[in-house]
Amino acid sequence: MLKEIGIISALRKYRMLSGAGVICVILISSSLACAPKSLSPSTPSSSSSPPTIRYGNTVGNLANDGLVAQQGEWIYYSNELDDDKLYKIRTDGTQKQKICDDQARYLNVLDDWIYYVKDYGTLFKIRIDGTKKIQISKEKESVGDINVVGNWIYYVAFNLSDEKYLESISKIRTNGTRRQQLYQTHELHNLIVVGNWIYFQKWGNYYNIYKMKTDGTQVQALNQEVSFDINVVDDWIYYSEDVNEKSKLCKMKTDGTQKQYLNQDGCDCLNVVGDWIYFVDPNDNRYLYKIRTDGTQKQLLSNDRSWGLNIADDWIYYSVDLEGSHAYYKIRTDGTDKQLIGTTED
Repeated sequence: MLKEIGIISALRKYRMLSGAGVICVILISSSLACAPKSLSPSTPSSSSSPPTIRYGNTVGNLANDGLVAQQGEWIYYSNELDDDKLYKIRTDGTQKQKICDDQARYLNVLDDWIYYVKDYGTLFKIRIDGTKKIQISKEKESVGDINVVGNWIYYVAFNLSDEKYLESISKIRTNGTRRQQLYQTHELHNLIVVGNWIYFQKWGNYYNIYKMKTDGTQVQALNQEVSFDINVVDDWIYYSEDVNEKSKLCKMKTDGTQKQYLNQDGCDCLNVVGDWIYFVDPNDNRYLYKIRTDGTQKQLLSNDRSWGLNIADDWIYYSVDLEGSHAYYKIRTDGTDKQLIGTTED
């Protein structure tokens, strides 16, 4: 059965755009490999170079609920066919193993630890061999949108005992120390951390895009439009903008300038990899497309009604709504070799 955990923010979005009440998730089984080079976990730099920032997952995966993360030759994923439990598998499809029985979202992997959100918002870390599980979030604190960057975890937190219903952007060391609240407001969404900046949206401000420094200073509004699905790559923010109740694919510089419409069609479930943007067009039966980051060479990849994209090693993983069930597929990034992974019943 399709689970509700980890998809609250997505459901808000689809209610606003189209009234849809479901969103599918992705099963990861094999043929997965490295994510975009600019955002994949990296090795320490030499003493003569600036320190290299290391990330627990890619922005495209985190924008799609963080269902898969790679480190080296291992893929860590939320297994939809086993009640969203945490698994790992080698990139060649061998040595599939269950790590724990937790229902996991927002996966981040760095060194010997996996960081994830369990159920309706408890932040945990667990060793990659499945031992030594540790709770990081506080009691009565619901957590989402986690980004592990270097020695810090950035996340959105909601205090379940707070009658004001405020959410905060917070950070904490990966060892559980130095918890800091950086920013507080009503209904935060789509947190992405790149470099020394945090990018996010505020529901109360119609999902406008904001950014601030990772120390909580220099909060800036970047646009005034209803926006979703932030992907930040290099100096550009790629996103979906709601125009007259229809979504359009946009990009702008990370300072909010040079806004461009990349096409006049619908756009949902963005995942930017290299020079390509992969997306679903809700104005065209939710068909799966890709387009260059400069807005050229738009190509139809699949005429399935697609949801929740995750991409690795030239494969796109996505789900399809069927009558009474959901199907999970993978397809090459050029639109060939479509394969059924499995199905689940409603």
